[in-house]
Amino acid sequence: RPPSYVHGEVAVTADTRDRPGHSTRGGVYRAAMSRYADKDLDAYGFRQYQLEAVQFVPLVPNRWTLALHGWSVFTDTATGQDVPFYMLPSLGGGNTLRGDRNYRWHDRHLLLVNLESRLGVYEHMDLALFVDAGNVAPRIGRLNLDQRSYGAGVRVHAKGSTLV
Repeated sequence: RPPSYVHGEVAVTADTRDRPGHSTRGGVYRAAMSRYADKDLDAYGFRQYQLEAVQFVPLVPNRWTLALHGWSVFTDTATGQDVPFYMLPSLGGGNTLRGDRNYRWHDRHLLLVNLESRLGVYEHMDLALFVDAGNVAPRIGRLNLDQRSYGAGVRVHAKGSTLV
């Protein structure tokens, strides 16, 4: 059975997006620090630090938007402590490396960059082209952007939210 944890987190977020569910300008900027203390085995205590930024740039207002996203996670343990595999930062799936299956890549540290171009083809439909790049690594110095995915999609949205 997995150990029980005492968990605490401190985070700061600034959100300047025009519409959170279907943004065309502004951004979200976040910094967080989490601490996990293993109550049962005293073997799985660790800290995680996250930095994330998303910026929406209107190239042609209400028609063409560029979305830039960066995310990093750094994990720190004391001597004799470890991070359970199911709590390691992971890449893969719909919000990170969209060409890979969910949770495909795991390790202590994570780096991700996404670039997405959204072009409005109808009032409530966008065509999206994207490039995702990132990786996970056991040490910060080994992080790189070697894992990549590319793709295209269609988004159906209302004025303030993406539906499909």
